[in-house]
Amino acid sequence: MKQVALRLLHQSQREQVAELDQHKASGDSNWFIDFCNNRVRKHGHQLVTHPKFRLKNLYLVAAYLAIR
Repeated sequence: MKQVALRLLHQSQREQVAELDQHKASGDSNWFIDFCNNRVRKHGHQLVTHPKFRLKNLYLVAAYLAIR
């Protein structure tokens, strides 16, 4: 299952997974919100409201949860 989930992630998303790990490791209960806020800061707010971006993030989170 882990290998399948990893194959689903492209290189850029693997970097996001590393970023998710970093936020999660911080022990802050709002780690996922922090991660999302960081993505907004890096890529601009328009991407967050874009349906394709939201779907991509949904896949990312599903794959991330499958791995972890």
